Amino acid sequence: MPEETMVLDQVQKLNTQGQWPDYVLAFRDAYNGARDGLLRAGEIYVRAIDEDPERAKEFRAALPDFSERIWSQLELMGRHQVLPQLLLSTSIPYREQLKRLPFTQQKRIVEDREPIELLVNEDDILKVDVNFLTPEQAKQVFRGDHMATLGEQKAWLVDREGKAKLTKGDPIDSMPYVIQGNKLLVKRNTQFTLRDLRNIIKLMTE
Repeated sequence: MPEETMVLDQVQKLNTQGQWPDYVLAFRDAYNGARDGLLRAGEIYVRAIDEDPERAKEFRAALPDFSERIWSQLELMGRHQVLPQLLLSTSIPYREQLKRLPFTQQKRIVEDREPIELLVNEDDILKVDVNFLTPEQAKQVFRGDHMATLGEQKAWLVDREGKAKLTKGDPIDSMPYVIQGNKLLVKRNTQFTLRDLRNIIKLMTE
């Protein structure tokens, strides 16, 4: 058995038993301590500048090596707007989308590994870890400052299906328009008479 495989097997066994070697535990504790320390530093910074905005100049004078980006990130952490992990690590998938979510939701998804509800086939619901979302699924579930509700996801799926049909050479291509629920998808350069419009409205409201 290759040496790398033996090491991975040993680590997996330790993980299953809940036992890690001292060097792994030491690394984990140091990393968590650094992360928590940055959060506390951000809280101290925010508390100080909230009392007197001019204090920001004192911080910058005392720590000239810190860029404006670092001070901005410290303020985001100190105000509990963004998790330190999302600012420190580039390996977390969809971190830019996660940073826009409420702080408590960031914690649930990143730290507590709360699965994300993903609607498939308009009826089935999958619970997916953020690390396993595909780029297309990420478009479906992230809505700027919140996670898409199941209703929003359903509307997104219907809209995507309609656009896909219009771009394929299926029977829709032979029609000047197609009705999907309360939406009317119309080809370019299509003209309607008043009677046509009345019939379309009737079909959409039946």
